[in-house]
Amino acid sequence: MNYNQNEYIAQVVRELRYRNYSPKTVKSYCYCLKDYFRYKKNYLDELDVDHIKTFLIKKQTQGRSRMIILAYACGLRVSEVVNYVFESERGGKLTTATPQKVFQRALKKAGIKKDATFHSLRHSFATHLLENGVDVRYMQELLGHQNIRTTQKYTQVTNPQLKNIKSPFDF
Repeated sequence: MNYNQNEYIAQVVRELRYRNYSPKTVKSYCYCLKDYFRYKKNYLDELDVDHIKTFLIKKQTQGRSRMIILAYACGLRVSEVVNYVFESERGGKLTTATPQKVFQRALKKAGIKKDATFHSLRHSFATHLLENGVDVRYMQELLGHQNIRTTQKYTQVTNPQLKNIKSPFDF
């Protein structure tokens, strides 16, 4: 990685920290940028929308939907996704309807008939963390919840087998 890439990533890190994004979100965003920089190679001074679109189309043709994968992998809110590096076709900020439509198309393409929303990705992320034994306080930080009660709502929908665990003091 050359100096320009490090400089760009440092700028993104500063901006995300300023906006109080979680360390995991910052790490994920930087990973995506590094992936783009590997594709772009050494011509960072020539950043243009067409090249970014070509990169994203290449990812799509590889069967990867970054917007949905990133949202699930980080437990992002739809508002966090649209305030990321993606712009609308006309330039500027995406609306929250855009990732929601992408998600609905992905559900349909996968043959999933169950009702789900973009927020279901965040909910699944949290539930899977709990099922894998992540402490609810860590989850609170990862999800950016101010109040632990907001995070605790996910404990009600975790794996039913977890609810069958008996205390050693139960006789």
